[in-house]
Amino acid sequence: MMPPATIHNVGWFLLYATSKDGVVWEKPELGLHGFDGSTKNNVVARDVAGGAGVFKDPHDPDPARRYKLVYDLGFSKLRVRFSPDGLHWGEPLEPQGLCCPRVRGPPATRTTTPSG
Repeated sequence: MMPPATIHNVGWFLLYATSKDGVVWEKPELGLHGFDGSTKNNVVARDVAGGAGVFKDPHDPDPARRYKLVYDLGFSKLRVRFSPDGLHWGEPLEPQGLCCPRVRGPPATRTTTPSG
């Protein structure tokens, strides 16, 4: 990464690709972020931990927040970013009012009783 990674010493990236059929993908060289000494890549955001979700919100009145990115840094630390075009992302923010419940112990088992 250029500069080095900041999340758990791992290089996390959000990549951009498009497809007309879901099989063949185009990955344009966007020149937005450096990787391996070059900006010839399809990286649109860095330091985005795994399990990220991106969606377009056509109802947000602020065009700078048209696209939304939500991800978890681990340990229930959610972050959000906003973009006007899905390519240029703002700085990560900690959302207010959202949380990930912490799971303690093994999952609960469900017992069913046959009806009849």
